[in-house]
Amino acid sequence: MAAALALQAQQTPPRPSAAFVSEVELVVADVSVLDKKRAPVRGLTASDFTILEDGKRRTVVTFAAVELPEPLSGAAPWVRTVAPDVVSNTVPDEGRVVVILMDDSITWVQQADARAIGQAIVAQMGPTDVGAVVYSSAFSSTPSPQNFTTDRARLLAAVNHPFFGMTPGPEIDATPSGADECHTRALETIAHVAESLAEIPQRRKSVFLIARTLSFMALGPCGLRLKTARERAFRAVDVANVTVHAIDPSGLEYVEPQLRAALLQRQDNLAVLPDRTGGRLVANTNGQGQLVPTIFDESRSYYLLGFERANAANDGEFHSIDVKVRRRDVSVHARRGYYARPAHMPAVPASDELLSAAVSRQLPSDDIALRAIATPVAEMGGQTGAVAVVVAVDPDPTGVSSNQFDVSVTAFDARGTSVGSIRQQVELVGSKGEPSEILSRLSLKPGMYEIRAAVRDRAKNRTGSVYTYVDVPNFLKSELSLSGVLFAAQPAWAAGPSALFSDLPIVPTTQRTFRRTDRVTGFLSLHQTGTPKSIAVTLHITDEQGRALITDASAIDGRDMAGSPATADYRFRLPVANLASGGYLLTIEAAAGKQVQRRDIKFTVR
Repeated sequence: MAAALALQAQQTPPRPSAAFVSEVELVVADVSVLDKKRAPVRGLTASDFTILEDGKRRTVVTFAAVELPEPLSGAAPWVRTVAPDVVSNTVPDEGRVVVILMDDSITWVQQADARAIGQAIVAQMGPTDVGAVVYSSAFSSTPSPQNFTTDRARLLAAVNHPFFGMTPGPEIDATPSGADECHTRALETIAHVAESLAEIPQRRKSVFLIARTLSFMALGPCGLRLKTARERAFRAVDVANVTVHAIDPSGLEYVEPQLRAALLQRQDNLAVLPDRTGGRLVANTNGQGQLVPTIFDESRSYYLLGFERANAANDGEFHSIDVKVRRRDVSVHARRGYYARPAHMPAVPASDELLSAAVSRQLPSDDIALRAIATPVAEMGGQTGAVAVVVAVDPDPTGVSSNQFDVSVTAFDARGTSVGSIRQQVELVGSKGEPSEILSRLSLKPGMYEIRAAVRDRAKNRTGSVYTYVDVPNFLKSELSLSGVLFAAQPAWAAGPSALFSDLPIVPTTQRTFRRTDRVTGFLSLHQTGTPKSIAVTLHITDEQGRALITDASAIDGRDMAGSPATADYRFRLPVANLASGGYLLTIEAAAGKQVQRRDIKFTVR
């Protein structure tokens, strides 16, 4: 848990969207209004709401009705399942933040059902939603959590991982094994998640707790520990406006009469947090995943309300919020309060501290609009792995361009440990209105990493961050391995320092939207261990309707591959001039004997 959500909540909320720009500090509340059937109530206006802060009425000064898009449908499956290799920190404010929490009360026999529930949750996530998967178990064999991402494949991989250390059987009174003798770990995990999400005031935040039971009270020495964990969890979900949905993977149960009281108590405990936060309890039923779409529908429509603080003083205290609506037979769900900033703010930090703070948040900072790729490449003839990182700094919307940047790029392993970093001071002279691209490179061992980059604009003293993931192949031991796909485009954006990629035939770019007049070159490298075999390389381009438009096949003779491991380059021209405007999938597949590897890249032609 500490690895996935180790980033502490910031005291200062993130900058609101354009609808909430103001000369005064506003408190923003996201509010759900549900009817008797728990369907969202649409069509409300600011005049329908009343906000009380510490019991005193406040005026709604900003208002927005948010309607989230449906999950993508009607297009080819790749449109949804293939994650873009270029990520952006300017994600819409109105998307959901979804956390799937796998509790260690799940038994071995319930793992398949628990995974099916998690899969159903990922399937319902919309195009603007971000998700994470965490575990309440602290065993060394517990899977590594998955930090926030829009990559559905990574979320599913975390959901589908076996849960080592879970309870061994389906007994009603089974308790988590290990050192969690007072059963506080689940509440502590929920509290930590909610505290981390408190910095995100404008997005729908849901925790899907997949568990058999929760403990809230106990006699003896565990009583105080559970009380502390319980109060911390209650306070955290209240302040962050987190909705907790509890889903029991046990399914429909029949127990002997003497065990029914224990069964009912277990289900009642699971209902506590959903009842407090306006969430759902799904228990004592089969096919739990079939109810997930209904739960997501409840959060598809909501309202953002902003009001000025009654007390402008930064007292650092908690202030309650109570939201009412002028409609009968509805329920209102909103954050219960906020903490004001402390009276004595710390001094302005140095550049290094600003960069560190920019990558310590749960979601990236968008004070500067950034995009990034992290692509594995081979070093020294494939002996070691490296990651080519390109961060694009979008032009300032005011038209005032900057060219001096402080940059920090850090790689974290699956346990959240920093395993490599680079600090740079870069000066770029680009064309007005076009992005500038900062090139970085990290040497990393084979494995999966989260890459977090922070950029400070020295002229404006503003800092942004962007997060992405990369899998580094084992070039030295895999029978067949591929680097990532890199693109270069002409005309090119300003980029540097290009010397970092002098061993590559192209200078990589984050550009994935091309004009039909652009000249776009692609590159990847292929590597084999043992006696090199001939490699059949096939390039496919598929449109959003799933139609295969272009196929090109070529072969690389194993005798032409040099080095150890044997290495060959594959270069190609992306035929954008022959494509209509729209989105496309580029697939490159390499086959050597029984070994097959592929790379999928999304791109757009306009």
